[in-house]
Amino acid sequence: MRIPLAAGLTYFLCTFATGFALGLIRVPFLVPRVGERWAELIETPLMFVAIWFFAGLIVRRFALATTRATLICGASALLLLLAAALLMVMLLWQQPIA
Repeated sequence: MRIPLAAGLTYFLCTFATGFALGLIRVPFLVPRVGERWAELIETPLMFVAIWFFAGLIVRRFALATTRATLICGASALLLLLAAALLMVMLLWQQPIA
């Protein structure tokens, strides 16, 4: 059980860092030129590639051989991502969860 959770944490950190880095490019450079919606649409395929790449890398690196292990890894990464997003909304934008 420990290995899928460690893999989920690693997967979360890799994808979150990639999204953060792409956001640093998107917000100051793309949004003023093409608008918020088009900037997000430009960023989306890059995030899909990163998610796909890191998923394969994590499965190989942590030797997740069973479907159960990969589901635990993905679910834990998703929960961490949702928690980080909610925390950022609450702390950075001073907005309640509701």
